[in-house]
Amino acid sequence: MKPDQYFGKSKGAFPKDGVIGTESDWMEAGVLSVPYGKLWVGDLYVMEEDEGCVVSVPKGQYRVEVKGMDFKGHRRTARVRACLVDVTERRLGKKCGQLGIDCGMLGLYDTTAFKRTIGKEHVKQYGQDVIKATMEEIVGCVEHIYAGKTFEFAFLPAGLGDGLFKVYVLESARRIVGLEVEILPPGFSISHKRI
Repeated sequence: MKPDQYFGKSKGAFPKDGVIGTESDWMEAGVLSVPYGKLWVGDLYVMEEDEGCVVSVPKGQYRVEVKGMDFKGHRRTARVRACLVDVTERRLGKKCGQLGIDCGMLGLYDTTAFKRTIGKEHVKQYGQDVIKATMEEIVGCVEHIYAGKTFEFAFLPAGLGDGLFKVYVLESARRIVGLEVEILPPGFSISHKRI
């Protein structure tokens, strides 16, 4: 199932306290180019290096995947990961940081590509492009061109909205090949006191 199909079937408001979520399988949200090997994840609308978590990874194409969590029909994002497309076996490595989300949307991009592409003269257009992309799709990877330079970013909703989330490295054959964000841990139950 594709993420837009999965999340498109979400229904109802938050269920009552104590309802335990059921995790979905991993779903592909798209492929993201990481040309300089500096994979950043953080708040989509505060895309500054020190405001998120940066992981040094091999340069290349990264498959962005998402896991959902179903609370009796109401569905939210549980986990997000980005891993080199040619890696077939990977494992969750050590925690490498955490990130804060204030806008309810999580973003991924190559931080060096961002710095080299989005100059002061492109900030306003870039902001409009981010808003347009998130209004048109639930999740995805998009590409935009600024002064002849291509910049790609991925975006996904962040679980129940704002919060602090753990970031882990993904490893294969003792090398880092991506990252994974835990938004809602397995067995998570709704508690309106936490929301």
